[in-house]
Amino acid sequence: MMGQRDLYTDEAKKAFERALSLGATYSIACAAAGWSYRAYREWMVAAEADPDDKHADLPAIVARARAQRAQRWLASIEKAAQVDWKAAAWKLERCEREDYGRDAAIRFVGDPLRVEATIARDVSTLSDDELRRLAGVTDDATG
Repeated sequence: MMGQRDLYTDEAKKAFERALSLGATYSIACAAAGWSYRAYREWMVAAEADPDDKHADLPAIVARARAQRAQRWLASIEKAAQVDWKAAAWKLERCEREDYGRDAAIRFVGDPLRVEATIARDVSTLSDDELRRLAGVTDDATG
C-alpha cells in the first residue's frame, strides 16, 4: 500500500500564492494549489503553533500574497486617480479614515465660535462644484 502523496510542494505553494495575490478567496487559492480548505486551515494552525512545523512558511506566504495584491491594487487606484479624482477620494477615504472617512468628524474652529459637524455622505459622490463649495466653507470657517 502506498502512502499519501505530499500536497505541500513548492509548485503548490507557488500556485496558492499566485491565486491569493490575484484576489482569489482562500478556498479558490487552495483549489488552485490542489489543497482542501480544511487542510489549509489545519496547516495554518500547526504553523502558528510550531515554528519547526513543515508548514511554518505558510503564514509568510499568505502575508506576502496579500501585500502583493494590495500594492498592485493600490497602484491601479493611483493610476486611475490621475484621470478620475473619485479614485483618489476613495483611496483617501480608506487610508485616512479618521480624517476623510465616510463618518469623519469635520471641525470648524473660528474665533470665538467652535462648530463641529459630522459628514456622513460619501464624498466621492460629490460633484466638482459641490467639492469646491465644501472647500470654500471649510476655508471660510478656518480663516
